[in-house]
Amino acid sequence: MLVNLQAKAISPQHSGSQIHTENIQNKMTSLWQKKNMDSKKIDFSPKEKNKINKFIDELKSKEDRKVFFSHVFKTMITLGRDEKQNFITGVSQILQSSSDPELVSLNKKFNRSLSHYMAISLMSAPLSNQLRHNMTNINLEGNDNEEDELLI
Repeated sequence: MLVNLQAKAISPQHSGSQIHTENIQNKMTSLWQKKNMDSKKIDFSPKEKNKINKFIDELKSKEDRKVFFSHVFKTMITLGRDEKQNFITGVSQILQSSSDPELVSLNKKFNRSLSHYMAISLMSAPLSNQLRHNMTNINLEGNDNEEDELLI
């Protein structure tokens, strides 16, 4: 019985269905991405459009990837939560809707930098929480017998 299952798993007739599954996954992924791009169309005010276009122009001048990331990071930390979401959506709309090779390349670099920024934000949250916990639970009496607590 086990040999039959192994033979079926290895047989070439099943590799065709595997390719078919991958094609379906690719089609669903592209449809999902297209749907997300269409559903996020936001009309921005002229001031917001100007800010987004200025940011994209500044990104075009950043050749070094570290400088590029630094610029994205500094911009993201200065924005509020809702403003950040709208800003990222606006930049992504402009970069993804363009067929200009320079903007396509810029989109890849922007997405990579944005992923790095989000990873840093996620990793720093527990550290910030621990620091906040330690600051609010300071023992002013200096009891040496207590061990430091680690809250994660």
